[in-house]
Amino acid sequence: MHRIPLLLVPMILSAQIYTRGVGVYPGDPTQSFAPSMAADATTYRNLALHRPAWHSSAYDYNLTAQLVTDGIKDTVLPRWLATSTSNGGVLKRHERELALDHNVVSTVNVSGSPAWIQFEFAGGDGPLEVDRVDVLASVRPNPEQDVGWTCIVSGRTGPPYRGP
Repeated sequence: MHRIPLLLVPMILSAQIYTRGVGVYPGDPTQSFAPSMAADATTYRNLALHRPAWHSSAYDYNLTAQLVTDGIKDTVLPRWLATSTSNGGVLKRHERELALDHNVVSTVNVSGSPAWIQFEFAGGDGPLEVDRVDVLASVRPNPEQDVGWTCIVSGRTGPPYRGP
């Protein structure tokens, strides 16, 4: 008695008609009158304007989803800083601005012979105009090496500046 309904259930389920999926027209494509998407390259519409937006991660805080929702659009790259040292190589994102944050307790330790630190200001629509560089440094001398140090500031144009 209970076997008959159990045998009918698989037959009923296999008799279902399935569609080919959303957007897949099963017949002749010339008979399909469904709307289609077309890219409009002449106008710019910010679909995220004044709407909530989320993003998973960003290299820095200049490239966030909130900038799109505020209507900020730009054609040039944002400025970024890359910092390298003689003993650490390219510094991590949270360490790259420690030497430039105007805080006397934030330090970047460099060691080696020669010890150096390099800043690369990249991005933007043109080079930065720098009119002065203030350096605050302390030296822990090695008794096995000669005493003294030299500060060299150089750029892509012009001769390097050598200070005491």
